[in-house]
This record gives sequence, structure tokens and C-alpha cells, in this order.
Amino acid sequence: MEMVRTLEQELAEAEHKAWDSLGRYKFQQFGYWSSIWVHLNKMSVKKQPNPWGSLTKVAKNSSSARVAKLRFNYLNSSKNQIGR
Repeated sequence: MEMVRTLEQELAEAEHKAWDSLGRYKFQQFGYWSSIWVHLNKMSVKKQPNPWGSLTKVAKNSSSARVAKLRFNYLNSSKNQIGR
């Protein structure tokens, strides 16, 4: 007998697996499952808010993120100047 799953069940599973992956420092796996969730949510008639929206805001506003961005920009601008 084949079990048919609903889109809501698939969304719940993807969200659970994404959070579980993030909690275990499995960042690529988190990206995989969170992107599955986003894709399924786009197909859904009843759109749900992104469960990682507040987490994204924290990451964007963290001082560590700003320092990393500055360091990235500095390193990239230095590489461009060396090649000239």
C-alpha cells in the first residue's frame, strides 16, 4: 500500500530537517532542506512565512557579519589592485 503525503507534511518535514541540520552544524544540509522548504512553499496555495526570516535578520545585523563583509571587500579590492 502506497502512502500519499500532503504538501503540508512535506513542508513540515523539510522545516524539521533544516532546523535539525542547522543545530548539528551541518550548514550545507541546512541549505539543502531550507531550499526544499522554500520551493515547496512556492508551490503551496497557502503560503507560509519563512521560518528562518528572523534568523536571517539577526545574521544581517550582527557585528560579526559587518566585519566579515568589510574584510571580504578589503581582500577583494587588494587582489584587484595587485593584478594591475
